[in-house]
Amino acid sequence: MSSEVAYHVLKQLKVSLDLVHIDAGHEYESVSGDLRRYWSLLRPGGVLIGDDYGKFWPEVAQAADEFSRDVEQRLMVHDCKYVIHKPAASDGT
Repeated sequence: MSSEVAYHVLKQLKVSLDLVHIDAGHEYESVSGDLRRYWSLLRPGGVLIGDDYGKFWPEVAQAADEFSRDVEQRLMVHDCKYVIHKPAASDGT
């Protein structure tokens, strides 16, 4: 199933996640949508990891950069992976 359909299934089942790995579409809108959707399922203190960050997929990098700014969290990049930590609940979020 698509990442969007999987999100709706997980949301309906009231699943919350400690770790999310995003590696689906490579267009800006697809990546941006996945980041927003799966961030909402991620527990406080959880980790979001994405793939294909870099020069070969500039729209992935753009979406990840903008999302990290929007949620006011540091984006860490290693090779083609990016990581964003969701603050723990005690951090005021």
